[in-house]
Amino acid sequence: MQAVQKSSGGPAPYSPSWFDRFSDWVESLPGPAWIAYLLLGLLSCAALVLIQAGQGAYPDGRIDPWHFFLALQPAFFLGLMHYLDRAAGAALQRFWPAIDEDQASYASWLYRLTTLPARAARRAILGGELAFLVLLGPTVFQIELSPFHISFDSASLQAFGMSTTVVSQRFTLLFYLILWAVIGVLVLHTAHQLNQIRLLYNGVGSIDPFQPEPLYAFSTVTSLTAVMLLLNSYGWVWALLRGAGEGMASFRLSGPISVNIFFAALSVFLFIWPMWGAHHLLDTAKKESLRGNAGHFKAVVSRLHGAIESGQMAGTDDWQKVMGALELERARLERLPTWPWHPEASRGLLAALVVPLVVWLLQFGLGKLLG
Repeated sequence: MQAVQKSSGGPAPYSPSWFDRFSDWVESLPGPAWIAYLLLGLLSCAALVLIQAGQGAYPDGRIDPWHFFLALQPAFFLGLMHYLDRAAGAALQRFWPAIDEDQASYASWLYRLTTLPARAARRAILGGELAFLVLLGPTVFQIELSPFHISFDSASLQAFGMSTTVVSQRFTLLFYLILWAVIGVLVLHTAHQLNQIRLLYNGVGSIDPFQPEPLYAFSTVTSLTAVMLLLNSYGWVWALLRGAGEGMASFRLSGPISVNIFFAALSVFLFIWPMWGAHHLLDTAKKESLRGNAGHFKAVVSRLHGAIESGQMAGTDDWQKVMGALELERARLERLPTWPWHPEASRGLLAALVVPLVVWLLQFGLGKLLG
């Protein structure tokens, strides 16, 4: 997938965010962009593991695999947004035949699809930090108001194999602040991009139900967004279920299961919501074509009835052929899908949704039987 040229071809509708400047810098580096995000992830892993090792988190020399999963999160989210922008740019190119607009309009849409507003990105960082404090504060923090002081709950750190020293707590707090800042921008990026896709679909004029391929273009973006968020949420649920272990005996299975159900439903929603406009277009075009087919069929039948009543049966074989062709057309129209994605896109989402659940249920059931 080639890099996206984030240019509106004229005055930009708004200033690009820090993430867009960062991703442009990554694109300017030699080699594929994924190497830069891999190196960033490895650097994050090294920092977290070295800090924890230096603070005595691994007395037996074994590193908790969850620490790698946690450390990779910021780089993973940044890389995901980068590649979603690439996917959106490529999809717009395939989608453009469905839009009757000029090249300047194309450049403007490309900019809006692949660029976040700077002010909104700054607010997203603050929103991410606020969500971090609200969602995790009551369970993993000890907050003293006078003097103001924030520290991690020791039991929570120990449950996930983290050291409880002051250095470990400060590093972990800093890491989580960075992570949730990136999460805030990811939420904005997802909402902004999918809303732009929805607006693009709303601008489509008349379409040919027999040639819906341009409308399938953005299913790659929506399915990639949904699958990646879904798999990452499964990773967190896995971490909470196995990483907590004996250290969080009070942790209830209903908690992570509820979170999993929520993110599963959210992923399906993100897959479907931007496509609703295209679905409406395809469904309307299909119904109009079926009505046209029914009108032609009725006209042929009416003429056939008239020929029978008048006794002029010459040429009725041709009418029968026309009726057969109209019946074939109707059968083809009835089989046309009205959701704008290829079957493999929905199958990929279904696999990402179901397979981890099946594996977890099998492990849980075997654990009960063997335990």
